[in-house]
Amino acid sequence: MTGGPGWLTNPWPIALGWLVIVSLFTTMIPALLLGVWRVVRRRASALEQYRAASVAFASAIVLAMLVGPVLLVAARAFVPTRASAVSSMRSSIPTSQPRPTDTVPPRTNREQVVSDEPGLVAAAYVSPSAVGTVAIVWVLGAALLVGRLVYAWGAANRLRRRATLMDDGVLRETFERLSAAAHAEGTSLVISAEVDAPVALGIHHPAVVLPTHLLDVTAADGLAPILVHELTHVRRRDYAANLVQAGLEALMFHSPAMWWIGRRIREAREFHCDDVSAEAAGDRARYVEALTLVARLGTLQHARPAVGMAGPRLITRVRRLLEGEPTMSMPLVRSALLSAAIMLVSAALPPVVGLASNQLSAQLLAGRGVQGTVVPYGFPQRQDGSALRILGVSSTPAHVCGVFDLQNTSTIPVERVRFVGILSFKPAARRPVQIVESDWVSQPLAPGATARVNAGLVDVDLAWREARGEHVQAFCAVRQIVYANGVTWGVTPNANVVHGNEALDQSRPTLPRAFVGQTHALATSGATLCLDEKGAEYSGGAQIDIRDEPGKAARCSVEGQWVEVDARTGEPLADVERQVVSVEVAVDGLPSTIALKSAAGAVATVQLAGGRTWGLVPTVAANGDVSIAVHDMSNTPHRLVGSRSLQPGEAARFGEASRGISVRLASR
Repeated sequence: MTGGPGWLTNPWPIALGWLVIVSLFTTMIPALLLGVWRVVRRRASALEQYRAASVAFASAIVLAMLVGPVLLVAARAFVPTRASAVSSMRSSIPTSQPRPTDTVPPRTNREQVVSDEPGLVAAAYVSPSAVGTVAIVWVLGAALLVGRLVYAWGAANRLRRRATLMDDGVLRETFERLSAAAHAEGTSLVISAEVDAPVALGIHHPAVVLPTHLLDVTAADGLAPILVHELTHVRRRDYAANLVQAGLEALMFHSPAMWWIGRRIREAREFHCDDVSAEAAGDRARYVEALTLVARLGTLQHARPAVGMAGPRLITRVRRLLEGEPTMSMPLVRSALLSAAIMLVSAALPPVVGLASNQLSAQLLAGRGVQGTVVPYGFPQRQDGSALRILGVSSTPAHVCGVFDLQNTSTIPVERVRFVGILSFKPAARRPVQIVESDWVSQPLAPGATARVNAGLVDVDLAWREARGEHVQAFCAVRQIVYANGVTWGVTPNANVVHGNEALDQSRPTLPRAFVGQTHALATSGATLCLDEKGAEYSGGAQIDIRDEPGKAARCSVEGQWVEVDARTGEPLADVERQVVSVEVAVDGLPSTIALKSAAGAVATVQLAGGRTWGLVPTVAANGDVSIAVHDMSNTPHRLVGSRSLQPGEAARFGEASRGISVRLASR
C-alpha cells in the first residue's frame, strides 16, 4: 500500500486533517480583522477591546468548526465534471510502431486519441498520509490539552472545597458590602494556603479565595480594591467564560491566531476589572498600591493552574493605571504588516481550500452516490483494426465507463462486443494498472449505424477503493468484436504497465481501400517496398487489414503493389476486371530498374530515396494504344511532367523531369 498505513489514508482522518489545515487559514481572518480594528481604534476602552476580541474569537470558532466544512463541500462544485473531464483529458500521443506480420516495421509512429494526464483532479499534490498524520497529531494534542484543562478544573474544585470560610467580622462585612455594590450577592469569601493570589472560583456557587498570608499583612480597607476586582470577575461570570475559552483553545491549539485572540481577551478582561476597581477605590494610586503589595508577596498572576485565567503582566497593568490607555506604537509599520498578512491569507486560502476539497471529493465523498463526484476517465475514439468508433463515453453514478456511444464504420454488421476499463494510479507510485472487463454484450449493429450500449463497467466504489486514497484515472475502450461474417477482432490488455493507454498499446496498422490495386512503392537500391498512407515501408509478402472491411486484407507484391487477399487464409480475392499495365521505370543515377503494375486509370507511385515522388498513370485507348502520363507528386498541386503513347516493348524518356525518367511498356 502506498502513502502510509491504512489508518492514515482512511477517508475520515484525511477529512479531519484537511479541516485542521484549512482552519489555520480561516482563523487568521478574524485575527487580522481584529488587528486592523486595534490599529484604527488605538484608544478604545478595555471594555470595547474585550467585546471586539470576543467577537473575533467567536467568529474564528464559527469559521473553523462550521463554515470550514461547508466551504470544503461547496468547493466541490469547482471540481471538473465528467463531461469536462473527458474533453480535458483527450490528447494525441505517439504509441509504439505497428507490427504487421512478415513485414519490415514501419518507420513512422501511429497516433490514437487517448488520455492519461496525471494530476487532473488537482494541480498540486499532498500525500494523504501526511494529511492523515496532521489529523492524528491534532487528536493527540487536543486530547492532552483538554485532559490538562479537566485536571485543572478538578483541582480548582478541590481547592474550593478545602478552603475555610472567612469569619473575620470586619473583613466579612466589607466583603458583603462590596458584593452588594457589585451585584454579586451570594458569593462566599474563603481563605486557603494553597493559593498565592486572590482568585474567583465557581459558577453556581462562586467564591473569592484569599491567600492566608495576605491577611497577616493587609487590613480590610487595603484589601477592598482587590476584592472589588475579584467580585467584578464574579459578576461578569468570567470563571465560566474562561472554562469555555480554554476548552475551545485546547481544540484549536494548532492555530496561532486563536492563541493571539485569546491573549487579547484575557488582557482586556483584566484591564476592565482594573478600571472598575480603580473607580471603586476613588483613587488609582490606592489600587496600584494594593497591586504592588500583592507583587511584593510574590503574587504576580491570577490562578494560572486553575482555569487558565492568567492575564497581562503586573507591570503592564500598573503602567496602564498610572499613564492611562497606552497608544499603539508604530501604527504605520503594523498597518503595513497587517496589510501584507491579509493579502497573503487572501491569496493562500482559495488554493488550499480547492486542494482540500478535491482530495475530499476523491476520498471521502466519492463512491457514495453523491452527484458530481468524479473519477477522471478517457477513451480512444479509434482503435487500430477495430471497426467500432467510440463517439463518446458517459459515466453513471455507479460506473465510470457506464454507457458507450458506438458507430460501426465497417462494411460488415457487428454482432457482439466486449469492453474493458483500465484503472491507473499516481505515476510516482509506479503501481500496475487494474484491468476490469465486461461480459459479452449482444449488439447487432449494421454498417454505418450508431447505438448506445450500456457497458456498466468499472464500479465507482471499486475505483476509489483501489486508489487507496491516491490519484485514480480510468481508461475505457473496446476489448473484442464479433462480426456477422465470423471475423473477430480484439486486444489483450497488458497488466504490467502503469498508464492506462499503455495497457492497450498494441497498434496494428490498416490500409485504406483506395490503396488496394494500386502501386505505392519506394525505390531503393535493388529493392521495391510498399508504402502505406503514413509512408511506412513494407517488404514483399507483408499483409495488413483493409480498414473497416473485416476479413479482408492487402498483401504487398514484389512489384510494390497492394493486392487484396482473404485475411484468414491469405488467398487472393477476385481481381477487379480492369486492364493491368506493366511498365519498367529507369531513373537517372539509379542502377536498377523498377517494375510496376497498375490498373488502367490508376496511379502507380515511385518514391525516390531523395524525397522526390513520381506518379505514373497508364490509360488504354479503345484501339489498344497505351498512353503513360508522368506526374511530379512531390508538391501540391501535382505537376504533369509529360505524356507519351507506347507500344509493348517501346520506351520513352521524360527529360522534363528534374532527374531523367525512362519508361518502357512491358505488357498490357
